[in-house]
Amino acid sequence: MTQTAESCLEETYEVIKDRKGKMIDGVFVKEEYYGE
Repeated sequence: MTQTAESCLEETYEVIKDRKGKMIDGVFVKEEYYGE
């Protein structure tokens, strides 16, 4: 199965689009790890 870069980006976006978190010192930290 061959995928284009575009289809990979679309698939990845669908996985991460609903994640909650914030940037701390330039790194995305999931909400579940800092407990807000």
